[in-house]
Amino acid sequence: MKMRILLLIGLVFAFGVAAIAQTSGEPPTVADNATPADNNIKLRSVELERIKREAEKNAVLRRDNGKELKFSIVKEDFEGIQKEQSKIVEAYVKNKEIDYKQIKESSNKISEMAVRLRANVFAPDAQENDAKDDSPEVNPFFGKSVRDLIIALDGAIGEVVTSPMWQKLKVVDPKVAVPVEASLVKVIDISGALWLASNKKLSTN
Repeated sequence: MKMRILLLIGLVFAFGVAAIAQTSGEPPTVADNATPADNNIKLRSVELERIKREAEKNAVLRRDNGKELKFSIVKEDFEGIQKEQSKIVEAYVKNKEIDYKQIKESSNKISEMAVRLRANVFAPDAQENDAKDDSPEVNPFFGKSVRDLIIALDGAIGEVVTSPMWQKLKVVDPKVAVPVEASLVKVIDISGALWLASNKKLSTN
């Protein structure tokens, strides 16, 4: 009996601490009808909003190395990639019939935004080297199924948007930036392969 009472007290204390933790602080405001995906995008954009406030007096945010960041475009692409990925997942799982048209459209938008995000955030050296490389590179994701590509794309986007790099865009640690850019290149490759795979499905249906 004594053991049960102690256990009950412990549970009450644990729930009390959890309640205090949830009520302390001021989490970002989200709409009542927001989906979990929308909430995640909001949470991931908190640091970008802080940087935006710092950059509002200027049209661009200038890094310590002199590179100018077009913040409004960076933020638009950062959030847009996540929104379009949510549309892809929904198009695949929501209805009995897979909406390949939506998947094709969203994967194309993701590819465009990822290319622009890479150009705006990272130094052009690596991209110039890519352009000078005459050896053709085969997309390693070509030929994979739509399902596998959606899963891979979700993982690659997660690697990009959850990086601590976005918290300090003015001074970027190369050790942090290199894997983020690699993941962003992966997003470009996967979204391109997904566009082709969904287009193939549309042409055969």
